[in-house]
Amino acid sequence: MPVGDYFRKIFGGPLRKETDMGDGSHAERVIAVPPADMLSGDRLQVALDEPIDVNLPAALITGGGISPRIRVDAGQTGFFAGRMFRSYINAVIPVAGPAVSFRFTSSKDFILWNQHLELTQGALQLEVFTGAVTPSGTWTQRPIIGVNRMSERPTPFYVPVITLESGGAFTGGTAVDLIQLRSSSANNSATNVGGEWTERGLPAGTYYGRFSTLTGGLTVNDAAQMLYSLTWEERP
Repeated sequence: MPVGDYFRKIFGGPLRKETDMGDGSHAERVIAVPPADMLSGDRLQVALDEPIDVNLPAALITGGGISPRIRVDAGQTGFFAGRMFRSYINAVIPVAGPAVSFRFTSSKDFILWNQHLELTQGALQLEVFTGAVTPSGTWTQRPIIGVNRMSERPTPFYVPVITLESGGAFTGGTAVDLIQLRSSSANNSATNVGGEWTERGLPAGTYYGRFSTLTGGLTVNDAAQMLYSLTWEERP
């Protein structure tokens, strides 16, 4: 029995409910209701009359001296974490073929930031396939190059899991992307032409692509000289 109630029982007086404070003492429970002008919704509103000095980690500060500023990096988080990579495929495809194929394999989700197809001469189309694809032939690994190779990126350095291969062939699949290019056939006005796709998020999987010359209504006498480049970010 709380001490207060013990004395009340001896000397008289109503018993009152007291709360065990957890330290061997008891006290009456008090419910405090702040004035309405101190509440914001159901939360206590606190106004500070004096500024508070906050010491931020040095990694978040740039400038130093008498004019420190919060560091803001103009770029993707994946860039500074060393999780952005690029690769390319260059080829010359005769008018009569054969086509050039590639295989892009990822074991995790990724962001395909950019794909660019440049054509110096000829006419060319790029098709990308997913789904039930049957590969064949010999596939050769293309170089995987870090977009950020600065020494200040976090250690241990991130190791890419995505691979890009070319040289084989495939059949089947479902076409999910298409781009077509044709350069000028006039020598006095010939220029490089290019097409690109922008950012898209894609799931883990294997993606197949095929470069082939365009025919049908087009007068194409030159082999297609092409350069295909792509940049992606591997998700954590």
